[in-house]
Amino acid sequence: MTNINFTAKGLAALKPAAVRIDYWDESLPGFGLRITQDGQKTWTVMYRFGGRKRRYTVGTYPTLSLADARNLAREAQRSVRLGIDPAAAKKAEAEMTAKAYKDAKASYVRVKDLADKAATAARSGKVAMQAEVEKQLGALVQRWADLQGRVQAAARTMRAEQKQRWDADAKMVAERLGAAKVAVVSDLSDAKEKLAPIGATLDKWEADLPALTAPTKKPPAKGKS
Repeated sequence: MTNINFTAKGLAALKPAAVRIDYWDESLPGFGLRITQDGQKTWTVMYRFGGRKRRYTVGTYPTLSLADARNLAREAQRSVRLGIDPAAAKKAEAEMTAKAYKDAKASYVRVKDLADKAATAARSGKVAMQAEVEKQLGALVQRWADLQGRVQAAARTMRAEQKQRWDADAKMVAERLGAAKVAVVSDLSDAKEKLAPIGATLDKWEADLPALTAPTKKPPAKGKS
């Protein structure tokens, strides 16, 4: 494990070694850059979730700049504090996208088959068959549009829920800071009231000090002129 201060110039100078190396940012614990033997550089975030150590891939360098990668790393760490596993969320989104792609590919194959049948029906004059094929084709196109809409809606919902948790967290911190400020002001006011009599007593002692410490003159001895 190598801890360094991440700078744009310093990272550009890092070269691959004979073994894979993980560099970690001194200014943001858990945020790092992994460099493989073949020179591939990947931004990562290490964290613990559910008692397990997890690694979250933010992106690749230099496609993703240091500043942008740091911001994404902070967002991932904030998600962990809010009870969201960023790696699991990314995997779920990828699986959703993969399923949508698989369905789209299957729909394309089916659409192509229907289109071929529609062309054959048109050429052979089978009008009724052509109408049925076009009906099924329209249904498949609509199904794909609905599927795409559901995927986008699910992604928007996930982002909205995450933002709500972040806003709630920020509001709670602000409320706690406000309460702490009120308590400090109250404590300072009480302390000022309690110290006021002591200050007055000290002022009086200071005023009386010259008289108390002045030397006493001895009276002249009797019989001496």
